Amino acid sequence: MVSSQCKIGVVGAGSSGLFLGILLTQQGYQVDIFEKFPDVRTDGCGILLVTSGMKALQAGSRQLCEKIMAAGTPVSNFEFRNLKGKLVNSSSPEYSADELPAMLIHRKAILETLLEFLPAECLHLNAEFKSITQTEAGVTVDFQDGSQWQGDLLVGADGLYSQVREFVVPSVKPFYLGDLVWRGIVNDDTFCTDGNFIAYVRGRGIYANFFDLGHGLTHWGFFVEQEQESTRADLTPIPQFEPIHLNEANSYQAFNYDFINWNSLLSIC
Repeated sequence: MVSSQCKIGVVGAGSSGLFLGILLTQQGYQVDIFEKFPDVRTDGCGILLVTSGMKALQAGSRQLCEKIMAAGTPVSNFEFRNLKGKLVNSSSPEYSADELPAMLIHRKAILETLLEFLPAECLHLNAEFKSITQTEAGVTVDFQDGSQWQGDLLVGADGLYSQVREFVVPSVKPFYLGDLVWRGIVNDDTFCTDGNFIAYVRGRGIYANFFDLGHGLTHWGFFVEQEQESTRADLTPIPQFEPIHLNEANSYQAFNYDFINWNSLLSIC
């Protein structure tokens, strides 16, 4: 099938859906990306883009890759500390002359850059998926507002709670591993800077991390492992949590309550 005559639909305008749309349009395909929200949600935390991910970006678009690199900062050092802040281990990544570095970057910067490179006519907002009908001729998608799309191929890129997956393979369910994670972004030009990645650890794993995002921003994350009631992870449904928006006045009190042993670390931040 000639690419210019092939219509491909993508449900979900996250980073995967947007980047796929960019790659397909570059190859001449007719692409429609459907997002159920009124706007693409660019909020989020910090991201570590490893070297293989940077290579994939560069292979898709060198210009896009360069812009992503300018929006973040290369990893310069990994530090592992105990809960008292004492340094356990430290290492700096080594790259060859022509090797792309791993990057620390705000998710918002990634999404905004991808949106710049996607042709505006490819993106359709307020388009909430309802159902799929597949025939030998192609695929028809029905949306909650009564509209339809017909094409040759549909890709589900609608995330963890994918409605496309639920419709195509309803027997496949994600399972909850028992981890609770709090993450956010703060303004910072003193504690975690210069491409530093700090992980606070104890016996069973990583329990907090901080890393520089460049441009005066730092990512923070706290982790809690919960005991599973079932020995089979697929029997435990994934709980859905609403994001909590903390401000300067209430952030310390909220995390001091949940992480009472982190007083000194929170004071530093």
